[in-house]
Amino acid sequence: MTKAPIETLLEQTYAHRRNENFVAARSCVQDALAQARRGDDPELLARTLMAAGQIERDEGWPNAAAQPYDEAVSIFRQTGDNAGLAHAIRHLGDLETERKRYPAAEAAYREALSLYETLDAVAPLTLANALRAFAVLNDRTSKPDEANKLWSRAKTLYEKSGVQEGVDECAARLAL
Repeated sequence: MTKAPIETLLEQTYAHRRNENFVAARSCVQDALAQARRGDDPELLARTLMAAGQIERDEGWPNAAAQPYDEAVSIFRQTGDNAGLAHAIRHLGDLETERKRYPAAEAAYREALSLYETLDAVAPLTLANALRAFAVLNDRTSKPDEANKLWSRAKTLYEKSGVQEGVDECAARLAL
């Protein structure tokens, strides 16, 4: 099975998400997932599972999102794709934060950041987003010193990436 039909469905999934048409997004991702499960590309299957988990979160079903995220993490571990693994674990941390499972979220963020540090090239925006998510968790769990270090690092990376919204959020959090 070629990647093209699945990739097209994933592109359509994300386009529908941007337009907040979650019914259409769910339909596309379900079709993509069915095709990816029949295929022989585990990394494409893992990316499709990530999209499926995101749709569950978009629709307010964080517990339903856990299974596809966990499966994606498992696949990325098996394939040795540390970039995919770091990304998946970061999103699992976001999910655990939503579910108020803060120790699990902290472990996920620490692992994701550790993995990002082992990679040769990580986009500054990718790392900034991970640091931001961990900073939010530290704010919620009353660890202001750790949060501020993370906000500061994220701010620098958002500046480097030219993402003013991120810079502004970090600056506001640091000013508290």
